[in-house]
Amino acid sequence: SSRRVCANCLDRHRWQELSRCVFFTIWNGEVACCFRNCTGRIIDPQGAVVCINFQRMRGCSAWGCSKRGHLHECSGCGDPEHGAYQCPLAQGN
Repeated sequence: SSRRVCANCLDRHRWQELSRCVFFTIWNGEVACCFRNCTGRIIDPQGAVVCINFQRMRGCSAWGCSKRGHLHECSGCGDPEHGAYQCPLAQGN
């Protein structure tokens, strides 16, 4: 099966494993910019929820994200120009 970039650790996982990743480091051992909280959401160091759709290959075009307080920034490096899928720190990029 194909592997996708994990928004939590930036490693490549099977689809079924993506929501279960709870690592606090990215695949290369560096401390992760964001992490999964106790409810399973990926949050930044200030506790703001990072938009999971923005992390995917197609990104997110939902206007409601900012109204819900979901950040459009990379969960790997914090850059607002790309998500985890396009992050230069992601495994295989």
